[in-house]
Amino acid sequence: MMGKVSLIGKTLAKEGRVFMYAGPAPECGKCKLNTICQNLAVGRKYRVVKVRDKEHDCPAHDQDKVVAVEVEELPLEMSIPDRKALESAIVTIDGDGCRYRWCDNNHLCRYEGIPKGTKVLLLTIEEDLVCPISLKLKRAVVEIR
Repeated sequence: MMGKVSLIGKTLAKEGRVFMYAGPAPECGKCKLNTICQNLAVGRKYRVVKVRDKEHDCPAHDQDKVVAVEVEELPLEMSIPDRKALESAIVTIDGDGCRYRWCDNNHLCRYEGIPKGTKVLLLTIEEDLVCPISLKLKRAVVEIR
C-alpha cells in the first residue's frame, strides 16, 4: 500500500525520518507545487517511508530543493487527565496545554495543532506521566473526531 505523497526538503528526505509538519512558509504562496507540499495536517507527525528520485526547486528549503516522499501519519499522542482516561471514550480538549516548556512531557501536554474544543477518541491508554505541578495524567494514543 502506498503512503501519502508530499514534498519535503532534500536534506530531510531520508527513510525512517520523523518530522512534524509546521505549515507553509511565506515563500509557498505563489508556488505551483504548493498543493503537493501543503497536503499534510499542521501539528501532526509523519514518518518518511519512501524517498522518490524527482527533485524540484524550492527557495524555502536548504539547498533550494525538495524531494517527493511517501509518508505515513504517526499516531497522535497526548496527555489526558487520569479521571478521563478510559479507552474508547470521546473527550473534548478543554485547554490550550501546559506552559511548563522545560517539562519532559511538554510535547504531550501542549496540543499543538489541535484547537480547544476538539473531540478526540481515546484509542489506548498508556503509562502514568510525571507532572511537575502534580496533575494526575496518562499518556494516550488518540484519534481526532
